[in-house]
Amino acid sequence: PSAGGYSSDNIEWVTHIPFNGPTATGANFFKSGRDHYMVVTSWHNFSIYNINDPASPEHISSVPFGFKFENEDVATNGEIMLFSETLPLSDLHVWDIEDKSNPVEIATVEGAGDHTTSCILDCKWAYGSEGTITDLRKPAKPKMLKEKWGDGQPPHGSHHDVTEVAPGIVLTSTDPMLLLDARKDPAHPKFLAVTEKYKANGLPFHSNLWPRKMKDRWVIAGGETCCGAEQCNESQAASFMTWDTKG
Repeated sequence: PSAGGYSSDNIEWVTHIPFNGPTATGANFFKSGRDHYMVVTSWHNFSIYNINDPASPEHISSVPFGFKFENEDVATNGEIMLFSETLPLSDLHVWDIEDKSNPVEIATVEGAGDHTTSCILDCKWAYGSEGTITDLRKPAKPKMLKEKWGDGQPPHGSHHDVTEVAPGIVLTSTDPMLLLDARKDPAHPKFLAVTEKYKANGLPFHSNLWPRKMKDRWVIAGGETCCGAEQCNESQAASFMTWDTKG
């Protein structure tokens, strides 16, 4: 035990930063100029911190916006940030965060608020977990396309996160996972590969990472189970898995 709770002996508790209270949901890290930043979103606001000193984040700004759920995966290129609202509406909110001390909402895309939304090609495009494609080449005038990134792809379901594992290359947390190439035509991504289906408790694929922009041999992925279990056990626990990408 420590002041920060229970941890293994190779973890040292440093300090506590209050962030956005109990509904803090997602975070992302980016560099702007010479400085490093972190943006944290919650169900009622988002905050930006300077993390040049990682052990002592400096709070730069917070923006309240009422109740919006949930923005689990924070998408940003350091110039704009996307907040994917699933409830009470289904809208994608585009924020200009170039001035870290004064973020400004510049657009709302009605109907584009998938459970998660990810930046593609330096936030020129966005892919939502349910297949939504948003053209962000003009961030103040974004456009939701009729096309879905899942159109014409091998059969898949259980949609969750979408990860740009290398510029324009997308690995979807669907079952099975799809590897897509959006570099030439983001509205109609090219199919590259598909994993096997995976039998798991709950949601098979919640999110994934392919380290070193696909230079690593291994993909790691995790599932999700929900809700109300008092204690994890073999019949309730989600899976954490490693996939071999050789070939």
